[in-house]
Amino acid sequence: MSEYRFVLATEADSYAAAIPGVDLVAVRTGAVLGPSVARSAVLDDGTIFLNSCRFPGRGQMTVSDDMLVVVTLSSAPPGTRWCGHDLEPGDTLLYAPGTEHTDVSPTGVQYAAAMVRQRSIKEAADELQTRIQLPQRGAVRMLRPGSGHRSIASALGGAELIVADTDDPATLLTDVKHALVSELAEEAGSHRPERMSVRESRRIVRSCAAFVNDAGGSPSIAALCGVAFVSERRLRYAFVAAFGVPPMKYFRDQRLNEARTRLLATSNRQTVMEISIGLGIENGGRFAQRYFELFGELPSTTLYTAN
Repeated sequence: MSEYRFVLATEADSYAAAIPGVDLVAVRTGAVLGPSVARSAVLDDGTIFLNSCRFPGRGQMTVSDDMLVVVTLSSAPPGTRWCGHDLEPGDTLLYAPGTEHTDVSPTGVQYAAAMVRQRSIKEAADELQTRIQLPQRGAVRMLRPGSGHRSIASALGGAELIVADTDDPATLLTDVKHALVSELAEEAGSHRPERMSVRESRRIVRSCAAFVNDAGGSPSIAALCGVAFVSERRLRYAFVAAFGVPPMKYFRDQRLNEARTRLLATSNRQTVMEISIGLGIENGGRFAQRYFELFGELPSTTLYTAN
């Protein structure tokens, strides 16, 4: 069974309605030439998603812990920059579980994406009797030209057919899974991640931690890159190597742990809102959601239990 979703958006955060289970923060950064079109086919093992941007925007999204995401761009005007990569038409990116996606997308960006459950990739590999190496958690990389890359681009190219319901999205998703198995099998034998010394990783992490400690609030990727004097890709590599998670998640979880410490303090006389604002967390609803995901209870429950 599949569910089709169709969204006409004049604001960037409206895309979330077409993508189930996505934690999306996005804003429009310029004039609207017309409504952007987001379309998806949602299945048990994943989602096929297409987007055509009719206004410029910036966004940030976290890939869930059980998903791999692969994206192929059919149109990438100058200035298209995702996760530290300057993109061109035909480029394909692979996101591991737990990856934080950031993007600058000018008007005219078009892409097709597949969000696939990790277990179904493993099952497809078993069916094909192929050994694969899953990407490191929190990592994002541009796929190099090769048979796997071509297969993925070809499979996602067929995603346009879900608009007219002339193709079976389950078959399309299977094609994507088989293409991913091919790519990950190649990576198992030949991929070598970017090298970075332990000393360099520690320097990057220390400088970012000192900056966040002094400035407070929620740091941006651009600010952290500026402080550490590194590209976004090197920043991500350093934090994934040191902590197993990307930088934004690392600092977000730090703030959540500090919030819990303050909520549990017996001398605390602050409300949940006062504590979250004091930590530079502006969105109370998102704070409560992420707190629940990390600790299994709402911040208000923690506060009530402590007092």
